[in-house]
Amino acid sequence: MPAANPVLIQDIPRSRNEPPPVFLIHDASGLLTSYFKVGTLGRKVYGIWDPKFDADGIGGWQSVKEIAEAYIRLIKRVMLRGEIVLGGWSFGGVLAVHIAHMLATSGRGLRVSRIILIDSVYPRCPRPEAQKEPAKLHHAPALPGINQETRDKLMTALMRATCLSDQWDPPSWALPRTGVLGTARSRDVDPTPPHAVLIRAKDLVPMADPAEKCPLDRTRFLPQLGWEDMLEGFVEQVIETSGNHYSVFDPEHRQDIPQHLVELIPATIRCCEPMVRDWQHQPDEHISANPPPGLYAVT
Repeated sequence: MPAANPVLIQDIPRSRNEPPPVFLIHDASGLLTSYFKVGTLGRKVYGIWDPKFDADGIGGWQSVKEIAEAYIRLIKRVMLRGEIVLGGWSFGGVLAVHIAHMLATSGRGLRVSRIILIDSVYPRCPRPEAQKEPAKLHHAPALPGINQETRDKLMTALMRATCLSDQWDPPSWALPRTGVLGTARSRDVDPTPPHAVLIRAKDLVPMADPAEKCPLDRTRFLPQLGWEDMLEGFVEQVIETSGNHYSVFDPEHRQDIPQHLVELIPATIRCCEPMVRDWQHQPDEHISANPPPGLYAVT
């Protein structure tokens, strides 16, 4: 894994009126593979990978709260004060929500103005029809071209994220949104949430047994993937994108993601030409053979 964390995925020339940077939190794998495939957003984009990716089940994280605290410290390596945008795919969206709440209640100099959930399922949906069956090995995504050691680490990370999501204690927010969003008026009052938007995959994950459903599709029948049960009105906008949970970043679908992100992130300035990293214009085969920071190496 790289020494830099966060990793700078996209850059722009320095200017007096730079837009708030985007921090994308890793998915359940702990890695940033998918975010290096996202098109240009016209602002600085950082990725946070799991610094405990190499830890076994005992040495890893013990709670979402613990991860959020650690990742706030990582964000402060590159930005101490000001406005930021948080986002994440899958488990990364859950982490983004918790980080935003901790920043809102702590007054640590950073304020989250927007949360972008990329097909993040609300893990604590109480509805009977959304109850999750025990995880099975074939529920995990295919991992072609990965050596056994890396595969074992990825499976450990996926199981750890699943357990932490199931035990997550969602934070409390106050609606309606008034005043400065993403802040609390006092320590005794729940903060108002930042603007929260959801990019939602249209399709179900295909299963070998048609009678089975992927656990990540258990709330697919709900418009907001269950977030309406955390707090009605928390998610302000839902945009559907092509593909299923695991394929939204595949070549045939991933051109939709940057388009949606550009639409969802206010263009406070879009006057700068982004400094695009070379790997963003490379085919997947080249990226696999020459992984940038935060990607696993395939064999």
